[in-house]
Amino acid sequence: MIIKSMVTSITIGVSLGLAAASSIPTKVEGLDLKPFMKSLEIAERASTLETAMKAPLYGEFLAEGHSRPLVTCRDYTAAQASEVRLLEPKVESEANGFRELLINCLAADLIAKAKPSDVTYLPEKLVTEDFLKNTPYYPGQIIANETRERLEKQRPEPSWWDVEPVEKIKRFDHNVVTLYLDGSKQTVVAIGRGDINGDGVEDAMLKVIDSINPPATYFNVRMYVITRMEERGKYQIIKSYDQ
Repeated sequence: MIIKSMVTSITIGVSLGLAAASSIPTKVEGLDLKPFMKSLEIAERASTLETAMKAPLYGEFLAEGHSRPLVTCRDYTAAQASEVRLLEPKVESEANGFRELLINCLAADLIAKAKPSDVTYLPEKLVTEDFLKNTPYYPGQIIANETRERLEKQRPEPSWWDVEPVEKIKRFDHNVVTLYLDGSKQTVVAIGRGDINGDGVEDAMLKVIDSINPPATYFNVRMYVITRMEERGKYQIIKSYDQ
């Protein structure tokens, strides 16, 4: 999927419930850039979102098609701005670490640019069985094209819940939920909230981490911006960062 258009531990504001009369501030939730920084000393100095995005990260990766190493989140977002698909590392063995940094940095950039919302139709706890049954299937764990083809043939609007049977949903805290599947799992992190696309309605960013149980090896990190336009309506994906 083509890109269609996470963040320090600092809380920028407090999210409200359903439709509110006053402005709803942006909110940072479940992502912290500090563990990715080059040193503890640098992390301690990164007291704001902007300083965190300018701080040196633990690894200096090279991206395919770019000659300069990516050192800070600002480097990642600047390099991604010239691409249609997500950046890829020059060294294939660095793919997992590279993708993790890229998604986190893109999320931080989204939060930094987000505006307060006029109204929200999003519940406080997003990733529930009802949410999965009313969200398009794209964030589901689709490793083979055959799975996608099966879903699209079975029903006109498949949901995340339809992709793979969910054996258990475990909530670790307000922002982190793990979906246990048959031989694999998805960890879903609520990154933050705000008006991402300028329509006044609150949007939520979700980071999705896919993995398969040992001895198999598979790891992928994606991000989706999700919204809902009416109370009890279906959820919509307005931005995808997955390919």
